[in-house]
Amino acid sequence: MKRTTLFLLSTIIITSVISAQKKFNVYYTGENKVNEYNFDKFIFAHNFFADAFYRTDLNEQLSSEEMVQIIEIVRQKISKDNKIIFEFPQNEKPNAKLVFSIVPETKDGAIIILATNFDQDTRKFTEEDKNHLVRWYFIRNNLIIYRKNLFNKEVEQKFIKEKEKADLAELYMFDEIEENNSKVKPLLDEILSDKNSNDIQKLYAHLFNQEYFLSLGKSDLAEKANIELNEFYDKNKAKSIPESYLLIKNMANTEFEIMKLIN
Repeated sequence: MKRTTLFLLSTIIITSVISAQKKFNVYYTGENKVNEYNFDKFIFAHNFFADAFYRTDLNEQLSSEEMVQIIEIVRQKISKDNKIIFEFPQNEKPNAKLVFSIVPETKDGAIIILATNFDQDTRKFTEEDKNHLVRWYFIRNNLIIYRKNLFNKEVEQKFIKEKEKADLAELYMFDEIEENNSKVKPLLDEILSDKNSNDIQKLYAHLFNQEYFLSLGKSDLAEKANIELNEFYDKNKAKSIPESYLLIKNMANTEFEIMKLIN
């Protein structure tokens, strides 16, 4: 998609400025009104807090409250007739941009596209669009599913054969088949109780435990899982868990805070 198409602001009809320390502006190409979708709050937030903020380093500029504000604007107001554009002032030009749009008709059905001007190699916001981060997600009923998270029988069998229980739990939790969610918790319990599980596997089991309870709206159990994740990481960091996995802990804490605010 051409940069001029993605970020052309001259066609914008409605403009609204967010007042939270003026961290960002939001622009609508259609009407600023609630859409007809009923997107699942957790799956929506899970995808976009990671992709829109952590993949672009905007998490370093935004609070959890501001992330929630952005996520909820998109969740409630995006439509096929309403592209939503966020602009984040930067010390050096160009400003950072996130563009959310819906393409209603593809061979695989409706999709949501997240387009950015973030260069994935230089990790900077640029005018050139050769390597900008772009992600797309399929709309399946009230869920949005990242294209690589769509259920795949071959992938499922591979994980089963290789006994990759954490990967299998993740597949079931974030695919489009809601019945698969019932398979998640038994897998996580097996990892945590298995003496042969290594601490990286257990760390991910704690993470997915938290996300599993968040997906069910069980905030008390999600909080317990969050505490267990932090305690497990702090106990084993720089020993059996490399310090690079601090990102997992930080993202888990951010996701927990976001879902507390949304719910």
